[in-house]
Amino acid sequence: MGKGNNQVMRQFYHDDELAKPLDEIFEDLQAYSYELFADDHRTHKHAVGVVLPPLLRDGTLIKGLMYSQSTDYLLHHHPEFTELFNVMAFTGWCNIPWTNHGDGYLVCYDNPVRNAWFRQAYPERADKIIVPLEESDFYIDERARFFPAEPYASNRDIDLLVVSSLIPLKNIPIILEAVKIFSKKYYPIKMTWLGRLNWESEDEEGVWARRVLKEIDAISSKRESYINFHPKIQLAEMRNVYSRSKVFVLGSLIEGKNRSLREAMACDTPVICFRGFNQYVRGDDFAIPPGAGLYCDDFNAEALADRLHVLLSNRGEFSPRQSFLRYYGKARAFNVAIDSFRDYYSSRIPDYKVGNHTNNAWLNERISAQYGIDLLSYVYYIKNSRFKKTNFGMEDNLKALQYYRSRNA
Repeated sequence: MGKGNNQVMRQFYHDDELAKPLDEIFEDLQAYSYELFADDHRTHKHAVGVVLPPLLRDGTLIKGLMYSQSTDYLLHHHPEFTELFNVMAFTGWCNIPWTNHGDGYLVCYDNPVRNAWFRQAYPERADKIIVPLEESDFYIDERARFFPAEPYASNRDIDLLVVSSLIPLKNIPIILEAVKIFSKKYYPIKMTWLGRLNWESEDEEGVWARRVLKEIDAISSKRESYINFHPKIQLAEMRNVYSRSKVFVLGSLIEGKNRSLREAMACDTPVICFRGFNQYVRGDDFAIPPGAGLYCDDFNAEALADRLHVLLSNRGEFSPRQSFLRYYGKARAFNVAIDSFRDYYSSRIPDYKVGNHTNNAWLNERISAQYGIDLLSYVYYIKNSRFKKTNFGMEDNLKALQYYRSRNA
């Protein structure tokens, strides 16, 4: 469940106005990481992704581009990856990665102020390339996985959707209270919560879930009047649930980039979150792109209820999927990642054009010749090919190294 000082993180859970200097807030944000380290039981199945495979140009190797959630562990056991790839670290949280290894860091947002602070505060890591992407930017496939599902999208029967764990930082009680206020102030609605129904388990998450459930019951003794608990479902069914929903709501003030927020947009479901969500991490960057939904300016239930009313009364004015396609998507993530390493790739990839690498004819020809798949299929449907996996184990890493070496011999 991450590593570091979680108590420092708790100051962000329910307070969107911290009275301290920004550089101290930045330092606090570095106190916790969701990276996987050698002592984490999940590390042997750490997440690894290949954005660009290694390629040959006139017999000379062009390194590929990959990311890992456990860069220290990976490169300690397999330093050979650096011969074939530019390696990026990611955390799954809103901190800048802790690792000293690798060539770059994936971060949630484009925030030059925070990047400048980091380079000054950690001069030994100032040379790392900071890439404004997270692992989920490469994961959310707007073509094959997340798009409006008919007939649900034309007949939405879920008033308000929340996809989350039952843990304190998700602020589920304030959303439920907003639903209760909305129902009395405007007209009756219900919230559908989707996640793991784990409040009977004895692990840490079970303890948290029971605590949140107690808060929910304190808001309404008849919780079924305002909330439906929906068990976690298969990934293939998620787009149906998003497409059934009139609005998606995120209650957190801090976490990672939040995958569900963008999955909902891709399914053309408008979204709401508090303006304070990841505000110190984002800087001037956005969590909700223009046209995809609304921010709630104040962190309280009545403000959220009123903002929900504005959105639900004007749903036709929002185009979430159109906004998603403009600002997110797998092709854009591919282009941004390569451009972040422009100093390396611009002189090595023929006809290099910023922001347009998915249309590069040379890349298409090389990937097709070496890996038997065209460029766009590689970007979008790479899970179906043997050379791109997540949850690599140690044996898979060895096989991957052998595979990429054989294709670039």
